Amino acid sequence: GMDVGIFYLDNLIPDWQLFNNGLPNVQVMDLDINYDIDLLYAGTYGRGLWHSGLHSNQLGGTYTVGDGQDFETLTDAINTYNNSCLSSNVVFELTDASYSSGEIFPITIHQHPSADVDKTLTIRPANGVNTNLFGGTPGGLINLSTARHVVIDGVNAAGTSLTITNDYSLDESAAINIVSEGADMGSEHIIIRNCILQGASNTSPNAFGIF
Repeated sequence: GMDVGIFYLDNLIPDWQLFNNGLPNVQVMDLDINYDIDLLYAGTYGRGLWHSGLHSNQLGGTYTVGDGQDFETLTDAINTYNNSCLSSNVVFELTDASYSSGEIFPITIHQHPSADVDKTLTIRPANGVNTNLFGGTPGGLINLSTARHVVIDGVNAAGTSLTITNDYSLDESAAINIVSEGADMGSEHIIIRNCILQGASNTSPNAFGIF
């Protein structure tokens, strides 16, 4: 930790490299690593506490999600995204016909400090797969909580589709909930296309596709 951020060095590179991963240009006073969850914490001078996945915990490319795949559940995939460093665009391809059992709802995509036009997150069904994400929870089945540069694409071609259903009926619920965590902290650059979004009832005033 330095007065201009965080630097790292390993056996594969000859010189120190900047590793800010969304950290502002601020003096770093203290560093700590939680090895149980692979997170690096940085205490800064005047800008609070920041955290990031370790540099060794890189995420980038296309990953399959489903039984016997790179990730068993979409919950696991999103948790990894939320706590990893992004090296490039990330694509989660859903290979199963149904995602309900084993998922922990709501599935929340948080703001990622590295998210940008060349480090996007895309969730889509694999080619030729008709996928249904189904569950019941207040709010959104998927929450976009101040998220940025996220694409949820049902594709809707060549036998490929994505249906997201939240059947919770006791209070307001939605298939996808776009959340702001405060003034000037809304979600940005969100694309939701080619999906079937369903609430608990088509006659309920509390059921939404997107809320």
